[in-house]
Amino acid sequence: MDYYELIMERIRLGNISGAYNLFQQCKNEGLLNSEESDRLEEIFENYLEDQRKESEEMKNEIKRNPELKRRIFRWAKEEGLLTKNQIDEFFPE
Repeated sequence: MDYYELIMERIRLGNISGAYNLFQQCKNEGLLNSEESDRLEEIFENYLEDQRKESEEMKNEIKRNPELKRRIFRWAKEEGLLTKNQIDEFFPE
């Protein structure tokens, strides 16, 4: 079985978490050659960097847009995603 292609297929399908888990398992068991391992390592590092940049951009947009911040926190409150302290901080009675 070609584990490299299996991992790449998961990446193409957007299953990054599954791809990374399989990559770690294959890497630990020596099922990938060094070139494949290096290439996949680079792909995952780039993905994480892109996610970090996207997260930072989103944080900055939320800081610049108070209405967006209110809508996000209102949604999070409705979904039960906030702690009591966060609710008290953002939704004073």
